[in-house]
Amino acid sequence: MLRYVSTLTAMKKQKESLRRLKKGAFSLFGASKSEEERDEERIRSQMILDAETFAKDAETLLVDVEHNRNWLALKELVYSTDSE
Repeated sequence: MLRYVSTLTAMKKQKESLRRLKKGAFSLFGASKSEEERDEERIRSQMILDAETFAKDAETLLVDVEHNRNWLALKELVYSTDSE
């Protein structure tokens, strides 16, 4: 689970770096800001689905995920917004 948390953390940092880089750049393909926002929301939704599936799989192995500090850190990460 720690590896999953560190992977998601790295992905969020990379996403922020790309966002800062794109902020001053223009889109070669004419992607509007709303398209980018939709893509970000889709990625965020998929991360949430993946984390919830991971928790269900862990529960089938009798892991008490709601009291597991690593799960709680992962859950906080995937449900956090970019402004936090």
